[in-house]
Order: sequence, then structure tokens, then C-alpha cells
Amino acid sequence: MGRWKAPFTMTTIDVIIPAKNEEQRIQQSIAQFQNPIFNNVIVINDTSTDKTNTLAKKAGATVVDFPESTIPYHQAQLYHFGKILSKADYILIVDVDEVWDRSFLTNAKTIVEDKIRNYPIPIFGYKFPRNNYTVRGEPITTWPDLQIRLLMRDIVEWKDEIHPVPYHDKRDEPIDNISCLELPYSIIHLTRNPNVTRPWWKKTAKEIKVINYLEKKEMRTL
Repeated sequence: MGRWKAPFTMTTIDVIIPAKNEEQRIQQSIAQFQNPIFNNVIVINDTSTDKTNTLAKKAGATVVDFPESTIPYHQAQLYHFGKILSKADYILIVDVDEVWDRSFLTNAKTIVEDKIRNYPIPIFGYKFPRNNYTVRGEPITTWPDLQIRLLMRDIVEWKDEIHPVPYHDKRDEPIDNISCLELPYSIIHLTRNPNVTRPWWKKTAKEIKVINYLEKKEMRTL
């Protein structure tokens, strides 16, 4: 059997950011992806009652309101909604409270196009190590916590679960079991510390130093 060869064209990537009442940090999240590598940043506004919609538009994102859902855990519906809105080859799923590796963000298309050219089979998804911290820089989970976030748009679907896993829509099998590649670009996830009443995005000078320290600790190229 011959080596799989993709019909190569320039890759397009859209960013999908589900958000609900994230007025304090939505603009900071969008700003990470404001470069020509990404075609569009699409914010799925999940019935926010604050200024998330307005601020996301001001930051340059395409904002689409998601209708109120009767399913308590409807993250999969948000992802699917973003998939339908996107016209790109790939979608990058992003949580608002994440800091992405800048070396990946500035080279994402080159990385994907290199894999398309040189990998022996089609790659349906890419996973990233996510390192979870408190605002004080303390690890809160055993990591890396691998997250499949960059996905071939036309074949992916999600099931209604608390933490939706991407499936191949024709095979009804998790993409991770078929063809998924881990990339060495970590995501920093800063979550709320139960001992800190101030949300993490309202950073003090000390907390900014924590982020800088974490970036260096993970050997990032900034």
C-alpha cells in the first residue's frame, strides 16, 4: 500500500472560544490569537449577562450568541456550534482562562502544513500538554494534562458529556484512538485559588512574575 499523500493547499485555522460572563478576561484571551496565522477568532457567547459580547467584538472577534440550552453540561453543543460557523480546515478550541505558547501561535500553520506533507497518514487532531496552576504558581493536578484542541473541522464531533471528547463523525470513535499527534507546546491554565478572593486575571505585580516564571520554567520561546 502506498504512502498517504494529501492534496496540499495552504491550511486555514479558526479559533473557537466559548465564553459565559467573561468580561474580565475575554479581551486578554482573544489578544493571544490576533495574528495573521488565524483566519478568525469566533467567540460563542453562552447567554452572558455581562459585557462579554461587547468587549469581545471590540477585541476584534466574531461573536455569535448561543441559544439557551436545556442541557446542564452543553460544552459539546458550543463546540459543534463553533464548528458549523467556521469555514476553516482546522479549528482550535480554547478556554478563556488559558495562556497559549507563543511559539506555537506564531507557527501553527507551518507546523500543521509540515505534518500534512510528511506524516504517513492523515492526522485528525493534535493534543497539547496543559499545565494547571493556581495564581501563585502552585501545580494543582498531575500534569501534563493532554488536551486535544486542534482538530480537522470537517470530521470532528462531540458527545454531550461533562468533558467532551472529540470523535470522528463517520467512525463514531474517539479521534485519539485513530490518528492524533501530540505537539510539544504547552498550555498554561491558571485557575482560581480557593484561598484567593480576587480572580486570577486581576493580576498583581507578584502574580505577573508568577506567569513569567512559569513561561520560563516550561522553556517557552517568547
